[in-house]
Amino acid sequence: MIVFMGVWFGPPALADDAPVLTSDEDSISMTASDDGATAEVSLQNQGPDPLDVTASAGTGAAEGCAVSAGDGAQLNPYREEVFEISFSAACDIERTAGTPFVVEVATAPDPFKLVAKPPSAPSPNWDDAITAYAVGAGLSMLVAILTFSLWRLPDNAQKKGWWMPLPGLDATWKFADGWATNATVLTTLVTAVFGADKVTEALLGEGETPDVLAVSLVVSALSLGLVGLSPMIVQVLRRRCPEVPATKVGGKAVTGSVPSGLYVTSAGLLVGAVVTLTATFGQLASILLAVLNTEFATDGFIQAIGIISGLVLLGYAVVSTRQNLTTGATPPPPEKTTATPETRRAAHHVRRELEASNGEQLRVGETSIPVDQIDSLLEEALAPLPPVSANPASRGSAIL
Repeated sequence: MIVFMGVWFGPPALADDAPVLTSDEDSISMTASDDGATAEVSLQNQGPDPLDVTASAGTGAAEGCAVSAGDGAQLNPYREEVFEISFSAACDIERTAGTPFVVEVATAPDPFKLVAKPPSAPSPNWDDAITAYAVGAGLSMLVAILTFSLWRLPDNAQKKGWWMPLPGLDATWKFADGWATNATVLTTLVTAVFGADKVTEALLGEGETPDVLAVSLVVSALSLGLVGLSPMIVQVLRRRCPEVPATKVGGKAVTGSVPSGLYVTSAGLLVGAVVTLTATFGQLASILLAVLNTEFATDGFIQAIGIISGLVLLGYAVVSTRQNLTTGATPPPPEKTTATPETRRAAHHVRRELEASNGEQLRVGETSIPVDQIDSLLEEALAPLPPVSANPASRGSAIL
């Protein structure tokens, strides 16, 4: 016997101190347990002495059915208490007619003959879950569009577009390893609280636990599938792009070249983000709405959790999507050139000759060149050749 609620109401004003059944006989229902079922019965003791409480199977119960109020169960003086009546697995608790049982209280003129209804099947409000995913999908698409529209291209990047390739997200980058995994942390936490039998039962009570567990189980499986689908969408929407040459400013390369290949696109990244955000938002909202329909949801506590979690989720999605876009669109740095051995030897020779010239003359073979004339000679040597005339005669005279 487990007594979990008692109310002291003082000595009665009436002379009749017989115990009273305060439960509504039509609302006694069983809750399935590991070894059968339990039901709650409320009794009131109007006298000054404790009263023993016992329970047994009634007429018409299944053969072998055992019913008990627990060893040593007592109804304390001047109190109303709730007793947990246990039913064994042999009671056939699922039968429609219910299970008759008898509760006897010492000094009561007659036993209380009751019928416990079978455990009710979960009946969650699936409309709330459908609405949660629909709102999540619409909100996710709006966030993706606004994020891409307000996102600024990095310097020297290619033209902005929905199908622009993102070569910065190379072959080692995986959507599942990015924010797709991190975005599910909040839903994992909520599911861990309201998706476990014992935890949910401790918070909500036995009567409301099945509905919340049913919602948590279904939406968790649905969202897990959607999150797993997101990387596949990103891969399907890859695009093969031709080679992009290096960008040069004033003859100097400021970016490296991008080889041709199959690259992640901004559209693929955004669609994958929408699917993942829809899954996480829908799961989070569905579970919280299911809890909101229970007596546990008081004083705006669940609403506050939902609002804060939603804002954190949206903020993380926006920041992470922009970061991936920027990383992918940033062109590679210019390639570093390595001097050949001949160039290194020539540079070493020039340096040695400059040091030997005492800053005045650079000796090249049999010729000495003033150091202050080296720059002009180099410019002249690197200047483009004059155009060659198209007239054959002129070409001949020029050669001669």
